[in-house]
Amino acid sequence: MWTTLILYGVSYLTTNSTIFLFSSIFSAILVYSFFYLRFLFPKLDIKVRNPSELFAGRDGSFEIHLKSHNRRLPFGPLEITFVTDQDDVTFQTVVPSVPAHEEVVHTIHLTPKKRGRLKIIEVYLQSAVPFGLFARRQSLVLDQELLIFPEILDKVQRLPHSEEPRTGLEPQQSEDFQYLSPYQSGDDIRMIHWRKSATSQIPIVRRDFQKKERVDPRIFLADTCPHFEYAIKVMATWVVEDQGFDDWAVFAQHGLQQPTDQAQMLAILAEAEAVNPEQAGNLLSNTRRRVMRASELHP
Repeated sequence: MWTTLILYGVSYLTTNSTIFLFSSIFSAILVYSFFYLRFLFPKLDIKVRNPSELFAGRDGSFEIHLKSHNRRLPFGPLEITFVTDQDDVTFQTVVPSVPAHEEVVHTIHLTPKKRGRLKIIEVYLQSAVPFGLFARRQSLVLDQELLIFPEILDKVQRLPHSEEPRTGLEPQQSEDFQYLSPYQSGDDIRMIHWRKSATSQIPIVRRDFQKKERVDPRIFLADTCPHFEYAIKVMATWVVEDQGFDDWAVFAQHGLQQPTDQAQMLAILAEAEAVNPEQAGNLLSNTRRRVMRASELHP
């Protein structure tokens, strides 16, 4: 801009038409660049899509979706800086171009430092298009979060399994039965169907089974201890290794939570906070569940 003003002054003092022509061209480009950025920036929408797996201490990626509401002119290149609620976590990326009235999906790579919610609170957009003579920087509020799973350790102790839970089918004595079958070694003789056996060469027994639910599900108690974060990492590692977590529950700041799959278990551990064991006293005293405490998982 200052160069253009100086050229105007020189062309006025020297009455040089060539210098005046060049300064006019630069002035027109400068004005065009200013209005180009001034009116196109507000027409950009940015959304962050949380990935299915993003672990602390591990390289990961997530997607940003940029949509331009401008119908004619494309926008780019665009430098984007994300500001989070953690002072030491910021990241940048450059999007080559955003076509007019279209949506662009751009992948950003990062390595989160800790588990929990990583909140993106602000986005800085900076561009110097179309001619690079005028740069504009604009801040947008972006209230979105990324869920960071706990760090997965390379090597941990094996999960100490409790006594096998009672599951499956157990024979019952009743007047009703599901089907009949030949007697096999070990069958309860009280289950013999004497009327059918009288017409057969071998004894016939009643097969009367009833499903039994697990009677020994387990609870991870996130109790207060100096190595609490290590315990969370150990539990997350066991979950990823799929060591029998289909019957586990977690007791943390939100009370007892029973996940239905691996991702839910990791999500609960990602936001788990230590609690006083006395908060779970009544629950644990009235249950047959085996309890594993965070304080038991030492480094």
